[in-house]
Amino acid sequence: MGPEKGFRRGPQYSAPAAAVEPLAHAPTADPNAIILAFSDTNLRAFRKQHPEGENVVVAQDVGRAFTRSFGDLRVRFESLNAFADAVEVM
Repeated sequence: MGPEKGFRRGPQYSAPAAAVEPLAHAPTADPNAIILAFSDTNLRAFRKQHPEGENVVVAQDVGRAFTRSFGDLRVRFESLNAFADAVEVM
């Protein structure tokens, strides 16, 4: 599966390895606290330009993945560890 049109790849756009290393002792936040901290404004602006695809928020302090709706917008919240594992499989 290749990169999407307009997606830039290369060493200058790669995250440093330290940025994706999961912390073994990372605290887990209450899902309600995560929801209160999330604003869907920027995601809605993004979806106006790119209407197709999944809406995923990746955060270090998500213990277990969950999905919430913000009006007509469904957003999945998942942990950094789960996201890193999924990327490694690709």
